[in-house]
Amino acid sequence: MWEASEGFGGEFAAAAGTELANRLERMPETLGLTTGRLMEAEEVAALVGFLLSEAAGHITGADFVIDGGTMKTS
Repeated sequence: MWEASEGFGGEFAAAAGTELANRLERMPETLGLTTGRLMEAEEVAALVGFLLSEAAGHITGADFVIDGGTMKTS
């Protein structure tokens, strides 16, 4: 989503007037990600796999936030 120049990341960089590579490098800091990096699709897939497994059979009505610890502001 972020790395394709013709996708959201490219549009975001263009709107900011920067090159995509430069924007991606600064993205974790800009977004306030406490993990210091953008998430990987496999990380979301791992949660989905867990939730579909028997191990998560008793989880109901829960919210799972996969945001790298993004700092919320009002």
